[in-house]
Amino acid sequence: MEAMERPCIHVSLLADTDPSLYRWVEIGAEEEGVPTRQVSCETGDLVSLAYQAAQSSRLNIGVGISAQAVALHEQHMPARQPVLVFNYSENAPFLCRMMGANAARMVVHRPLHIEVDFPPPAVNFRPVAPVLEQNVEKKLPPAELEFEPVQLAQIIATVVRKLQERGL
Repeated sequence: MEAMERPCIHVSLLADTDPSLYRWVEIGAEEEGVPTRQVSCETGDLVSLAYQAAQSSRLNIGVGISAQAVALHEQHMPARQPVLVFNYSENAPFLCRMMGANAARMVVHRPLHIEVDFPPPAVNFRPVAPVLEQNVEKKLPPAELEFEPVQLAQIIATVVRKLQERGL
């Protein structure tokens, strides 16, 4: 008797696609608590690849990855109508991770990440500790501590993004 495959999201790659992009989809899904498995599907375009992956998954969810885009499909959707497609203009690993999270969110019935909000670019922050030490020596009240507006905006954006990722 053949062992039954554990339920997981099926992910398939088109030919000439960077295989590391699968790992990013896997990471995104794992962050939401749902496993993935890379499968081979008949060749075709990206949307049909994602649809075939969904058809073969016990969870009815499939992801197709190409060198230009990543697509999410659900078994009950029309074959030519994917749930979501992200075209890579930049940052393909980030988009694949986000699509993996979206695939898992479909399984656990959570809202999808629809808008692509790339993480802010790394900026050299001015060290905060010397500013605090300096102000303590001068005995300035906390309201007079100065932060760069860019620093403050990036901190707030990071906190908001983390809260949204956790569904809060």
